[in-house]
Amino acid sequence: MLRLSRNNLVKPIVPVLIETEHNESAFNDVANWVYNNFELSKYAPVLGEHTPLFSFSTIKSFYLVSALVSGPDLEQIGKDNNVKSVYPNKLRGILQVFPYVPPEGVYYAPYNVKVKGSEKVQYMYFTSMTWVKKLIGADVANAEGYTGKGVKIAVVDTGGTFANPQTFGKIIKQTAIPGVYTDANGHGEWVVSSIVGKAYEDQVFSRINKKPVINEGVAPDATLYSIKGLGLIVGTGSDSMLIRGLEIALLDRVHMVSNSWGGDATGLKS
Repeated sequence: MLRLSRNNLVKPIVPVLIETEHNESAFNDVANWVYNNFELSKYAPVLGEHTPLFSFSTIKSFYLVSALVSGPDLEQIGKDNNVKSVYPNKLRGILQVFPYVPPEGVYYAPYNVKVKGSEKVQYMYFTSMTWVKKLIGADVANAEGYTGKGVKIAVVDTGGTFANPQTFGKIIKQTAIPGVYTDANGHGEWVVSSIVGKAYEDQVFSRINKKPVINEGVAPDATLYSIKGLGLIVGTGSDSMLIRGLEIALLDRVHMVSNSWGGDATGLKS
């Protein structure tokens, strides 16, 4: 819960998702009522950069209204006959897991860290999607003609880029964050390339490891929608932003959705 001081009083400000009864009339009534009575846009200068994470929005496919309300208003909202439930609108972050591959599929990259005033070289270990494909049998599926052709996939993540040679000309960029498409984190682009990326050798890592480091997607012929739903605070977003991303995917009529996000993220002071 955010606590804002105004006029010498402390007022609790709660980011919420309000689920209305599942009909258009109830949804429109609640959305208009909340917007006109409870949206605390006057606090935007105090919230600053965090305001877009929780500002008023409607997610019609799920009958949800996102808003900032003061604590005492929650009781009044809950009494409305058109309101089904009220949920906290929490922060979410990227979830990363690392697969187990044979030793020959493990690569490394050096990086410098400061330890007690002096720099020390440490190593980051990683694998490539070529080895992940072998792990899950996607290389065999590709060889038999199962390459994702005719399948529409959405990735709701930190976004994608047209600059990556693996995915150039292969993705459709969309966003749940108005006006923001850039992937400042890199996680979303990695997920996108792991699905539809063309086979590509990373010359820098190949030189460091003295063996080819090749990445390629598991479904190179699929149609991919890269939907930005994370990233206002690097790799972080709110429930409402992510659900809006899912709504965009539904409207795109995709066959499957990739979500690489997990539990609560720490981005705001409670």
